[in-house]
Amino acid sequence: TLVESVLFGHERGAFTGADRREEGLVKQADGGTLFLDEIGELPFLIQKRFLRVIQEHRFRPVGGRREEKSDFRLIAATNRDLERMVREGRFREDLFFRLRTLTLELPPLRELLEDIKKMTLFYMNSLCERFGIAAKGTSPEFWDVVTSYRWPGNVRELIQALEKALISAKEEPILFPKHLPTYIRIQVARNSFLKKPAGPAPPDGLP
Repeated sequence: TLVESVLFGHERGAFTGADRREEGLVKQADGGTLFLDEIGELPFLIQKRFLRVIQEHRFRPVGGRREEKSDFRLIAATNRDLERMVREGRFREDLFFRLRTLTLELPPLRELLEDIKKMTLFYMNSLCERFGIAAKGTSPEFWDVVTSYRWPGNVRELIQALEKALISAKEEPILFPKHLPTYIRIQVARNSFLKKPAGPAPPDGLP
């Protein structure tokens, strides 16, 4: 009900707590663009209703008796593999094909090694400005960790790690690996250890 209300709006008294009529995102986007982040999280039962909205640009608010119209451009984003979700029966195939009229695939952060430093500096300076602190310098060891980590959470994880680093550094002018989240340093150290070549085999006759 909450997802439907956010998308399609609701009439007063449609459910507990609905003390007034509210327009949903679909109606608010009339004449403009509707951007839905993490479309892969859309509940399966709502996907059918949303497909009809995309195709016919008509919908009915929760608790409503009349259909309404909304003419909008749709942009959807997800970090899920929708094709795999379709095969597993967790995402409607017809909605999937309707969504991929034009697809832009962004590579994960771990494949953008040349851009990681630029993005780190950009967000670090932005965070310093937001926190009202002086810009920080960085040590070579700090960059070694940043460029070695796989960043499974992509840019959001990078921003969170930089926030933690700036908070940990306090008044220190230079960022070091110790300022980054512990789990990142542990993962980088573990990967580095696993990549080390094994030592020479012992001579014959020795254990």
